[in-house]
Amino acid sequence: MCTILTTGIEAALTAATIFKGIQNANTQKAYGRYQTEVLSAKAQEMKLKAKQEYQKGIEEARKQKLDSILKVNSVKAKTAASNIALSSETAQYIVEDEKQQGELNALETFKSFKQNSDSYMKSAQDYYDKAVLNSYNTQKTYKKQIKSNIVSGLGEAVSIGTGLGFANNFMHTGVSGYVTKKAFGLLER
Repeated sequence: MCTILTTGIEAALTAATIFKGIQNANTQKAYGRYQTEVLSAKAQEMKLKAKQEYQKGIEEARKQKLDSILKVNSVKAKTAASNIALSSETAQYIVEDEKQQGELNALETFKSFKQNSDSYMKSAQDYYDKAVLNSYNTQKTYKKQIKSNIVSGLGEAVSIGTGLGFANNFMHTGVSGYVTKKAFGLLER
């Protein structure tokens, strides 16, 4: 009678241990999903910053070009006010030089913003890669923990059965092997 009571308690403890192990695995899986979501959100944030930076570059380059046009017109006005013909080579060189300097400034400004944008995009890709890797590792760990809990539970069940004198039945019929294979879907039919 005492053996049956002890065995019942051992079986209940084994079931509780398996249940707790599965709960822990589920908790870790949920936390892993949370981390993946955080990394994905950071990737999206970096992508948005990259787009904003690129757009700022376009706007700043446009401003530089407008400033260049204003400077060229100012040079033309000063040249005309100085009684220098706009058709003279000197005036044309000055005007052309101002135009080219304005274009160069606009290109350099855009290039700077584009580099910042590219840096944000690289960060976004890094966060995305980390999110994918984290998701993969979370799933892998979860499956491993569940399998481990099932196998340890089956091992406990076999040891309880051994304590009751069922060891020979388990060993000769291969019941524990059958149950383990069935639990993992490895049975061939």
